[in-house]
Amino acid sequence: MEQFSPKYFDYITMADFVRWLEERNAVESAPKPSSQDFFILANANNTFLDQNDSCLAHLTDPSGRPPIYTEIVDPENVARRKRNVTEHMLEVLGSRYNKFGEAISLGGGSDTDDTEVVNVFYDRRFPFIDNEDSLVPIAYSSKWHNIADTLANQLYPFIAVHWRMERLDPLSNLVPCAVSLVRAIDEIVQDQARNPYYPQIPNIFLLTDYPHLLDQGDTTESQSFKKSEIFQQHHDAIHYLYTHYPLHLTTFESPSTPPIPHDKLPANWTVIPVSHYPDVPDDASTLGIVDKLVAMNANWFIAGEAQVCGKRSSFTTRIIDEREQIYQQDESDKDIETSTQIMNVVDYFSIVGDEDMMLDDGE
Repeated sequence: MEQFSPKYFDYITMADFVRWLEERNAVESAPKPSSQDFFILANANNTFLDQNDSCLAHLTDPSGRPPIYTEIVDPENVARRKRNVTEHMLEVLGSRYNKFGEAISLGGGSDTDDTEVVNVFYDRRFPFIDNEDSLVPIAYSSKWHNIADTLANQLYPFIAVHWRMERLDPLSNLVPCAVSLVRAIDEIVQDQARNPYYPQIPNIFLLTDYPHLLDQGDTTESQSFKKSEIFQQHHDAIHYLYTHYPLHLTTFESPSTPPIPHDKLPANWTVIPVSHYPDVPDDASTLGIVDKLVAMNANWFIAGEAQVCGKRSSFTTRIIDEREQIYQQDESDKDIETSTQIMNVVDYFSIVGDEDMMLDDGE
């Protein structure tokens, strides 16, 4: 944050903010800091933000300040946006009317806004601040980089494969996509076998929202990918993949999680425990950061073609952007073979034809 302040805004850290709240609450004769919640939704029908309780709610007082809900639609295509999203958000935060045109209460209903804490819960999928500096990704913590570097060093040389299966439609695409993915890996493996410098067969690191522990409760690796959305076609596609190549995936291992059932997993399905830092949250989003950083430095990167074998996402885009930068930096050294060299930015796997499917089934 230091790179932006005080050029653009003033801020305090979360630790300092919590400390201030606790100090205010420690004075029994003083009221809690007044607060008001704003929910800025991409779709008014989505209620998942409202289902999450604020961990600081007990330290503030929202009396007389009901939550404010508003909808701001901001499609990815900037040309389709009806108005400036930044201006819209600022207007919402200072408005006395909600999206239904109903009067709302700011500052406890008084003419002077005396609200001390404004909690903004927003569901935004795309950038909304009109400033080039805001488009620069905030660097991940060195903790994540250290974990990812350790994993990558264990895997080199390796192929990173990102296969997001959530809501992939139609389901009949899944197995043909798996066939295509195996063939894409075949090409890399065959080329590598002819490499006089590093003929070692590369490992395969799989980034997927499919359950990393396979049938152990069918818990997906995405908060939005529900257990009820996993069908036999998902299982068949993954089965096809690991029966053709050994795969490596990650999972968190901590005192609060069950042991990894290595003895119940297929021989070609290696789950790597991530447990280097006790204070690292053991949730899917954190693990996704580690996986993303590993993929950024893979020798090869393969992803499912959008709308056919995968979904277009900021996750994949962030990996590709970082790999593009590294690839361009290494362009002058392409004649020097190294075990950590990035060989491509990204290749996509799609669906093979019926004839190819028949040939593959006969192998």
